[in-house]
Amino acid sequence: MVPLPPNVNITGEEAETIAYALLVSSTRIAAEETNVTQEDGEYFNIFREHLQNEDLVLRTWLLPSEQFKTQYVSPVVAEYYKNLKMPKKIWLTEISIPELFCQARLRLGEVIIDPTASKARTCFLAIHLPGCMMTRNVDTEELDFFEVVNDKPFKHVMR
Repeated sequence: MVPLPPNVNITGEEAETIAYALLVSSTRIAAEETNVTQEDGEYFNIFREHLQNEDLVLRTWLLPSEQFKTQYVSPVVAEYYKNLKMPKKIWLTEISIPELFCQARLRLGEVIIDPTASKARTCFLAIHLPGCMMTRNVDTEELDFFEVVNDKPFKHVMR
C-alpha cells in the first residue's frame, strides 16, 4: 500500500472498473471509426475475442504522466500521446491477454484515466487498442479517433 496524493478523486479500483467499462463500450466505436488494417486487425480481433470471453488481463497503477509519455509507450503511439493534455499523475490500465502477459510479458494497449476528475464520465483521456486509438480533448470534450499502423504488442511496464 502507498498513500495517494491528496487530489486523487478516483481510486485504482475505480479506475480499473471504469477502464473495463470503456473497453466494452468503445470497442465497437473504434472498429467503426477507424480503418484497422488487416495485419493490425488480427490483434484487434484477438483482443475482442478475449474481451467477449471476459479473460483480459488488466493491470492498473498510478504514475507520472511525463514518465508514461517518455518511457512506457510503444514508439508507434508515442506521437499520439506527445501533445495530449494530462494531469501530473494518471491511472494507466494495461490491456493484455493471458498468453501474452504471462509468457512474453507483452501488452496490447492501455486505457488512461485522469485520477483528479470529479466524475467518472469525464475521467477518460485515451484508449489504445490494437491498431487504433481514441483520445479525449479535455478542453473541448471532443473525441479523436486514429488508426495506428504497424501496432504490435509491446512490453508491459515492469514493476
